[in-house]
Amino acid sequence: MAKAKLTLDKLFEGTFLVDLLTAKDNCPNEHVSRGEEVIGEMTAVERKLYGLLAQYGKLGGGIALKLEYDSLSDDESVLLEVAARELKSKLKTLRHLMWVLIKERLVEELGVEFSVGVRANFEIVRFIDNRKQNEPPEFIKKLVGDILDRR
Repeated sequence: MAKAKLTLDKLFEGTFLVDLLTAKDNCPNEHVSRGEEVIGEMTAVERKLYGLLAQYGKLGGGIALKLEYDSLSDDESVLLEVAARELKSKLKTLRHLMWVLIKERLVEELGVEFSVGVRANFEIVRFIDNRKQNEPPEFIKKLVGDILDRR
């Protein structure tokens, strides 16, 4: 008896994860800024998760607007509130999965743990310690120290 080939659509069948297969890449538009260092790029799976998060986020915004501004029957309100709770749970799960995948891969590659973010072109950045960045250069510290010592 031949084994049936397991495809992703069969693997995810009946779950919200099947939406990953059709999720569009939704590239962030925030650019790398001061205090951030590019340390990698999102994988195809991470991009799909990010895209699905954006897609579900828009859907959640639509539900919130309906609940806030539409004249709904009690039954409609209850159904939308249930849908909103389920969507919130899915968003939390997807967000957690995306960050676990990113951090696990990068910690393995770079050997250190750090806080990360996603920027334009799917670049992954780590946040540089702002305390060091906000400190004045050594020559300024020495100059100020010399001036204070003269007093």
